[in-house]
Amino acid sequence: MTTSYADEALIDSLQRTNARLQEENRLLRQMLNLTPAQRRVYQAIAELEQELGYAPTLRQVADRAGLRSTATVHAHLQRLLQAGVIRRASRTVGYTTRGQAS
Repeated sequence: MTTSYADEALIDSLQRTNARLQEENRLLRQMLNLTPAQRRVYQAIAELEQELGYAPTLRQVADRAGLRSTATVHAHLQRLLQAGVIRRASRTVGYTTRGQAS
């Protein structure tokens, strides 16, 4: 029995969808291991980046997450970096596609 182009395209699409779902499931498990404060920091980063169109500063993240100290934000960022749900460059932070599963 031969498969048609449409069948092959459907199988390929289903395999890609399955791979994405497995990755999102893995990332969701990572996000569930975060503390509530770390999740607030992540959410602040995601919201600010979407609103501003660029990665926010530590002060902007602190203000949005309800934290007084950028040092506290920095500590939370280290855990988020280790979890792979954010990226960091210079004095700004942004969420990664790995973190969007949350």
